[in-house]
Amino acid sequence: MTNAIICGMDAHDNTLSNRIGVNRETPETKTVKNTQDGRQKLFKYL
Repeated sequence: MTNAIICGMDAHDNTLSNRIGVNRETPETKTVKNTQDGRQKLFKYL
């Protein structure tokens, strides 16, 4: 069975605030810096 991952993002100058949900689990909030390193960490997490 495959997993459905939904990620909503609120992008600001310094941070990216994300709500991430997998299938029907409770979504979690993950905030990263709005830099190349921060975005790479988010992509790796997803």
